[in-house]
Amino acid sequence: MPCISSDGSLSAAAKKVMAAMENPIALEAVSASSGLPLYQIRSSVRELVEAGLVAVLGDHYVITEEGRRKLAEQR
Repeated sequence: MPCISSDGSLSAAAKKVMAAMENPIALEAVSASSGLPLYQIRSSVRELVEAGLVAVLGDHYVITEEGRRKLAEQR
């Protein structure tokens, strides 16, 4: 299931993932804090990175300014 729909809205899972990424964080920690399985986190993060909503910092991930804006719009 995509985390960004064709109309640009974020899925509930995408919102949880992005909310956990205020500071650089490892995917395992995102899984633990969001309650979502790691395979779903990996899939969502791949899509969010491609969309420019999440950035990769080594082995950690963080929400971008664009991601913060989109998340705030949809809360």
